[in-house]
Amino acid sequence: MRTDDGATTFSQVEPLLSADSHIVETSDFWTRHIDRDFLDRAPTATTADDGSVMFYVDGDVKLGSVGAASQAGLRFDAPEDITFEGRWEDVRPGCADPGPRLADMAWSAK
Repeated sequence: MRTDDGATTFSQVEPLLSADSHIVETSDFWTRHIDRDFLDRAPTATTADDGSVMFYVDGDVKLGSVGAASQAGLRFDAPEDITFEGRWEDVRPGCADPGPRLADMAWSAK
């Protein structure tokens, strides 16, 4: 529906995806999508013996982990449980997949 002045209403634009929520790239995201000229510098995910995942760029430069981004909401619920480390099984599917992201957004809007 349009308003009297012709503007689009939010109810017409469905579904909306949050651009402010945390994301976690899949382990092969960069190697699948980066320009081939930069493939040797692409971020890669490495899983340590304890299961924690770290991203590296340029081969050996630490870029980050799946831990911080996959713990959205903990600062409110259990701030003492926040760690930098994370494992793939700790990452919510909605961190990388739009379908589950919509379900997460619907849940958080309640």
